[in-house]
Amino acid sequence: MSRSCRLFTSMDQSEIRSFLNSFDTIVTDCDGVLWRGNSPIGEAAKVVNAFRDLGKNVIYVTNNSTKSRKELHKKFIDLGFGGDYQDIFNPSYLAALNLKTRNFDKKVYVLGSKGITQELEEAGLQHIGLGPDPVPSDWSLDVAQSVANNLDPDVGCVIVGFDLELSYLKLVKVASYLARPEMIFLGTNTDERFPVSENCTIPGTATFIAAVTVATGRFPLILGKPFNYMFEAVRQVHPHIVPQRTLMIGDKCDTDILFGQRCGLKTLHVGSGVDSLDSIRELEASNNEDDIDCVPDFHLDELGSLLPHLMDLTKD
Repeated sequence: MSRSCRLFTSMDQSEIRSFLNSFDTIVTDCDGVLWRGNSPIGEAAKVVNAFRDLGKNVIYVTNNSTKSRKELHKKFIDLGFGGDYQDIFNPSYLAALNLKTRNFDKKVYVLGSKGITQELEEAGLQHIGLGPDPVPSDWSLDVAQSVANNLDPDVGCVIVGFDLELSYLKLVKVASYLARPEMIFLGTNTDERFPVSENCTIPGTATFIAAVTVATGRFPLILGKPFNYMFEAVRQVHPHIVPQRTLMIGDKCDTDILFGQRCGLKTLHVGSGVDSLDSIRELEASNNEDDIDCVPDFHLDELGSLLPHLMDLTKD
């Protein structure tokens, strides 16, 4: 099995027009596609608004669980992208949505950031665990047993995300909660790392989830890309979406593009973020089926390059 990526630079105007008319909904990643840090990338905001002017739905999907949808929505507005609150999907929101769908009425232990707890509160769900929880100076096996004996009996779910205040005591609590077979176990995403510079790499959420799975032998339901649950949640909120008429835009092949391919969406890779065109060519040449599934249908240097083509369509 093989898959090849079509370059926009090799397409004529009629082919590009046909492509733009082939979808009604855009599902797009954010960092590396729409913005870097707090700055929009080129004409990305104008492209997003041009999509809407053409009657297309734009839905945002991000693996960032450190912020709530309200915080993200403010950023979309401030940077000129617009969109409704209900158009934003991130693992923080999906955690709350998942539990509400289950009619969950217990507490949640959160090894993660305030974005998760803000969404839980928005959904009327109680939580514990946020913030520092250092190991006591008299740590011993007896202390560990005392911690396990005094866990909150009302906790019915553990959520693991990105936690800057991770401690060994938190891991003991999480592992002890998950020793209960009925405990729900959710993970925000499996992003492995965030490259900052040649000599600085930030461990991603997969680091935290790996620590817990090794300690417990349990594996969570992963809420974020590239797993299907995020698209299932999108369709739960937007049931009109037709996968075959939906375009997934992303900059990272093993999350964004793989997510799109798994969910039966058209996929567009932009070179303004993590992965380059060279990365795609390496995937195309691979004999590994997992690599092939990460090959996008189309590649564009950056999203803003679509603007003149969209402007032509709006004149029709």
